[in-house]
Amino acid sequence: MVSRRLRQPRLLAGLIISLLASSFVGTAAAKPLAAPAPDCLGALLDGQDELTLESLRGKVVYVDFWASWCPPCRHSFPVMQRLYAEFSASGFEIVAVNLDQEVSQARRFLKTNPVAFSVTHDNSGACPQAFGVQAMPTSYLIDKDGTVRWRHSGFQRGEEGRLRQIIRSLIEES
Repeated sequence: MVSRRLRQPRLLAGLIISLLASSFVGTAAAKPLAAPAPDCLGALLDGQDELTLESLRGKVVYVDFWASWCPPCRHSFPVMQRLYAEFSASGFEIVAVNLDQEVSQARRFLKTNPVAFSVTHDNSGACPQAFGVQAMPTSYLIDKDGTVRWRHSGFQRGEEGRLRQIIRSLIEES
């Protein structure tokens, strides 16, 4: 029997895209880029003001688009937490942009998976559209000047080492 949640066309389509993306993760999914990052992160879930990429200029920023119902997204959170703990003192920030339709779903997920990095919510779809997100999770590394330098769709265990190398190289850039 299909749950009512999966009968919702938008959620079902997102789940299918997410699962397909996670199946094809590899070097083809990670792409170096060089384009200005859109400034559209949104309101923080902890009740603070809106967060913008402009306010994080001068830091290396990892922006991750996720949803609580996305299995690869759930697996990526412990990895992001470890990376944040390792690099935050060196000018590294993570912003996880939640795309659940209901913010309560994200809050429920974060109660059982607490993180120290920033989490925003965007159920309008404006921010993922501005970034060109096509699968979940999709992550972007933005350099200190606000330029998107790397994009990765999907998530599989074992990607942490490569990601660590890229973050370290961006932090070390002048």
